[in-house]
Amino acid sequence: MKGRVIFLALFLTACGPAARGPTATPGACNQVEVDAFLKAVDSVGRRFDDAASLANSTPRTDLSNRIADLQAARRDAEDLTVPRCAEQAKQALVAYMNQTIMGFIAFLGQEGGATVSDAFALADQFHADFLREVSELPTGNPTPTLQPTRGPAGTSSPLPPIRITATP
Repeated sequence: MKGRVIFLALFLTACGPAARGPTATPGACNQVEVDAFLKAVDSVGRRFDDAASLANSTPRTDLSNRIADLQAARRDAEDLTVPRCAEQAKQALVAYMNQTIMGFIAFLGQEGGATVSDAFALADQFHADFLREVSELPTGNPTPTLQPTRGPAGTSSPLPPIRITATP
C-alpha cells in the first residue's frame, strides 16, 4: 500500500499543472491531417465514452470488465499516428484516459473517497488540456461537444465525453 501511495504521489507530481504545456505542438498541419486526426480521435473517444458510461453504472464487483474496455480504447489512442501539430493533444488525451482508468481502479480497489475523487479531478484537468490543445490546432478549429456524465457512485467528479466536431 505504501508503495502505491508513493507511486501515486510521484505520478501526480509529474503530471500536475507545471508538467502540462500551454500550447499546441508547433508544426504545420494541413487540413487533411487535422481532419484525419479529429476523425480518429472521435472514433476512439466515442468508444472510451461508451465504456466510461457503462463503468459509471456498473457495480464495483463487475467493474473489471469495464476497466478492460477503457484500457483497450486507451491503447488504441496511444497507437494513433498524429501530425506533429497534434502531438500535445494526443498526450493530453492519453493522460485523461490513463487518469480516468486509475480512478476506476482506485474505486474498484476500495481506495478512500478522496483518492478516487482526486483521480477523477485530475482526469478532468487532462480532459480540459486536451480540449484546449485541439482548439489550438493550426487548422480546422474544432469545436468540442461536452455532455458530462457522472463518476462512479460515491464520487462527485464528472467524466466529460471527448467527442469533438470540426467546424465547417
